[in-house]
Amino acid sequence: MSKSMTIAVTLASSVVAGCGSLGDRPFAAMEELALRSSNPRIQCHGDCGLVVQISSGCNYASLRTMELEGGVGQRTLTWKIDGPYTFSREDYKFGIVVRGDARTPDQDPSTRISDAQITNGNKELTVRFDKRNPPATRTDTITYYLNLLHESSTPRQKVWCEIHPWIVDR
Repeated sequence: MSKSMTIAVTLASSVVAGCGSLGDRPFAAMEELALRSSNPRIQCHGDCGLVVQISSGCNYASLRTMELEGGVGQRTLTWKIDGPYTFSREDYKFGIVVRGDARTPDQDPSTRISDAQITNGNKELTVRFDKRNPPATRTDTITYYLNLLHESSTPRQKVWCEIHPWIVDR
């Protein structure tokens, strides 16, 4: 192959690779928005809990979005696993991680979840949630990740599952 042909192939490959990576972002955002709007919702006026039904291969039934309504203050939120997974206790990938952002520390959603505890054979996760929005003022959507390990995992070979539902503070 000639030198000019090699350069042309390299340039074409770079352009195609660049377009491919740009095309992924809008699709992921649209997919997340579609999932967000299609998630069944559970309305909670106090503490809130739900069961996450999950089977091998990280297949889960539609995960419900917690919609927290009513007055401001501390709430207890609980997730229970129904299936062959447990919540991760790993320091680097704990059972729940809140997607923070660059807003002020007071507005950062990661400051709203505290006291995470994993109990009942690692099948139950409980947190304290700081509900800050009074009724009919504004709505915040908090994205978080549940990090799960398959029960067949070993210290040398971990089988992970990560799901990301939402909490809505109304």
